[in-house]
Amino acid sequence: MRHPGTQNILIPRLLLRRAAPADAENCALHWASDPLVYRHISATPKNQREMEVFLASVEAAYADPATYYWLIQLRSSPDIIGALFVDDLSERSRWCEVDYQLGSAYWGRGYATEALGAALDYLFRRALFHRVQGKCAMGNRASARVMEKCGMVREGTLRGWYWNEGPRAGRMWPCTPPCRRTLPPPPPAPLRDKIERERESAVMKRPIKLLALDLDGTVLNDAKHIPPATRQALEAAIAAGVTVIPASGRPLTGLSPEFLDIPGVEYALTSNGAALYRLRDRQPIHTDYLDTGLAAELMDRLSSLELMATFFAAGRGYAVQRQLALLPRLSVSQAVKDYLATSRQPLEDPVDFIRQNGRVEKFSLNFIHTPGGTWVDYPQVQALLEEHPGLSVVSGGTDNLEITAPTASKGTALLALADHLGIPHEQTMACGDSENDLEMLKAAGFAVAMANSEACILPYADAVTASNEEDGVAKAIAQYIL
Repeated sequence: MRHPGTQNILIPRLLLRRAAPADAENCALHWASDPLVYRHISATPKNQREMEVFLASVEAAYADPATYYWLIQLRSSPDIIGALFVDDLSERSRWCEVDYQLGSAYWGRGYATEALGAALDYLFRRALFHRVQGKCAMGNRASARVMEKCGMVREGTLRGWYWNEGPRAGRMWPCTPPCRRTLPPPPPAPLRDKIERERESAVMKRPIKLLALDLDGTVLNDAKHIPPATRQALEAAIAAGVTVIPASGRPLTGLSPEFLDIPGVEYALTSNGAALYRLRDRQPIHTDYLDTGLAAELMDRLSSLELMATFFAAGRGYAVQRQLALLPRLSVSQAVKDYLATSRQPLEDPVDFIRQNGRVEKFSLNFIHTPGGTWVDYPQVQALLEEHPGLSVVSGGTDNLEITAPTASKGTALLALADHLGIPHEQTMACGDSENDLEMLKAAGFAVAMANSEACILPYADAVTASNEEDGVAKAIAQYIL
């Protein structure tokens, strides 16, 4: 196995990140010294000094990429409320076992479920484990419910499994991909087949007329190309009378030429829905720009930070010239680095440019890792966003945040195009894989998630297709449209 190690995982309410000895006081305050955390396990509470020693050992262990240990931090504050980690694994059989601990002050709010769901997604999709399992004490019903909500199913009882003032029994909860966070275990095969037949019948009763497709991680493979079978399926859908559009976080000039060159592609949803364009004359038919004064303020603050802050305006991508030098330090693939380098126009004074031209569609922030695994200058970005709580902030991929106007989303733009074309909303279909696709999947009449999707969008999908490396879009078109 080729282990990716412990990398940051950003989900709507939480940041899962690497640990460092400097986190000891925060951990001891919010969870590590809490006796209720250890009620059902054999470990004991740790004070600040004990946590410093322990986290130093964790930090040293990160040198081995097979180490997976995340601290669970709130995005709304600096509080570290727990930890989630792999405490056993088999490379030969490609399985691992997860464990998690959460301060009792944060129980009952869904944090454990969100953190475990995101970790399962990472361990299956990034680390490529075949099986992930967990254990909990017989009396720990709350922990059992967390695993149930993440799609894990009880497999058996382990008698005398651990010692806590005497021998204790526990239960085993395994999970194999795809793991759907917050969904219950799958129904029995006969009922599952019946549900699928009814779903397909419902789609046939309202044939799809508008198909919106995310690009990165959906239509495009990991090399950023459209596979031949997927292109053929897109052409077949267009020939069948379906309006097919790219629905991307990219600006108009950054869209895949391979997609735009397909005959019959007439519209493009860009910048996470902040701008919808008619392609024949490149004119916007729906926009939701950021306020120009606010956009200038954001750029003024972001341009001084050690991150890559780019923005899209009137269909083009722009970057701070100084920050382009940070591109080699981003933890993204070479294909993504090439895309960023060729799709962003450098500006010496981006703040003045925004004030003079306006029409800012979106900001896209790409972060750099510290040696401890956190994001450089993230606290400053977090503080800035907290000053403007109405902004829409989503993740578009690894180590990325995307900022748009409060009402801008792919979902809003999809429905705007449907209204423009006179297509009923229930005859729309969308395919996506990441958090910035969530509103589009909610809005579409029929929502399809990729097998490589982030855990947060799976509960909103009507169906899950194959991955972007396995012609998932082609298979969805064949099954639900043609």
